[in-house]
Amino acid sequence: MAKPKKQKFDTKNIKINEEELSITKIGDMTTAEQSPFLVIGIFITLLVFIFFLPSLVSLIKGDTTKTEVSTPSQKEPGSENPPEEKEEPYYEISDSLKITLEETLLVNNFKIENQEIGFNITNNGETRFNFNRKNYFLEMYTEDNTFLERIILKKDSIPKGESVTFHYPILETTYPNVKKIRLVEKEIADYPNIELEKNEAGEEVLVCTTNTETITYKFQNQNLRTITDVINYPYSEDENYKTKLEEWKIKVAKYNATAGITSMFVDTGVGFVVNTTLDLPNVKIADTENENYYAYETKAKIVKFEMDARGFTCK
Repeated sequence: MAKPKKQKFDTKNIKINEEELSITKIGDMTTAEQSPFLVIGIFITLLVFIFFLPSLVSLIKGDTTKTEVSTPSQKEPGSENPPEEKEEPYYEISDSLKITLEETLLVNNFKIENQEIGFNITNNGETRFNFNRKNYFLEMYTEDNTFLERIILKKDSIPKGESVTFHYPILETTYPNVKKIRLVEKEIADYPNIELEKNEAGEEVLVCTTNTETITYKFQNQNLRTITDVINYPYSEDENYKTKLEEWKIKVAKYNATAGITSMFVDTGVGFVVNTTLDLPNVKIADTENENYYAYETKAKIVKFEMDARGFTCK
């Protein structure tokens, strides 16, 4: 039996139905052409063609534009200068020297005599000025700006419209050489860090001394815990001895009335001795009215830097 002849697909036989929304018959597929594998193959071919069509179009048009990923602009090193720190000027000491501080304070009448430096501060502001708010230091230099000594200003307050005279003892090596000064405000962050030595009990200790006073500060992990203050004042015929004697008698009585403080006064006949101990967790430092006493957990670097600037030798 002869095989049926396959019908060829002829585009000449296509007739377009021009009626709206009508179906145009392109051709018929015979049963042999309706194999499921063939249908699946055609379907996959169409999907691949559709997927790669945009790329093929771009390739044909020669469009090679790439999307660039934006990155943050990087400035060259040194393109921006860091803000310059304000450096206080050096002033030559003279009778006519006047320095303006905090815009409202006038510092003048500088005198260096009897191994002391003295000056006046006048408050021209509208309110009382309190030095407790900031840490101001008077720095002394030679003619060629070589540093000699640093003094921390007392934490006094000055009422508006009034003047206060300050006197500070200076070192024997400073006295004949000081020619210039600077008034500098320092933040705690400016204070240098220190290493503490330990005593036999393993306690961190800082001992600050002058001719008549020894203050021992004990720390734990650089945080202040206790203070022991020993005054050994020799007898003298001058009026200053009597003044100090009465001052310390009053202080001892006040300390013993303050929680956390024990103090003892002894008149030795050749002078007087005062021994005061502060258990800092139980002490309100403001009640002591003594700038050499610091609050519980004060950092060691603060104590050393400021006590050195009060004329003590701390180590």
